[in-house]
Amino acid sequence: MLQQPLRRDRIATARRVHLLKRLVHFAQMVERIVKRFAPERVILFGSHATRKAGSDSDSDSDLLVVMPLKRTKAALEGRVLYAKC
Repeated sequence: MLQQPLRRDRIATARRVHLLKRLVHFAQMVERIVKRFAPERVILFGSHATRKAGSDSDSDSDLLVVMPLKRTKAALEGRVLYAKC
């Protein structure tokens, strides 16, 4: 009877350790992005954001990096129109 609670504790601890490792990994990625690009915002989405990525998952990390617009709207529209032709 004593083995079952110990096993559950080990599994719960392993999950917490994995979650902490993922959080550190995301923090390192965001830190590198912020240093290089100085974005307005970095948003995590997808399975990792909703915690649906399993602990043994090799799921990719989905990050949306919001950058300030450096061109005028007219210039961007012209570029889009040119690209469609």
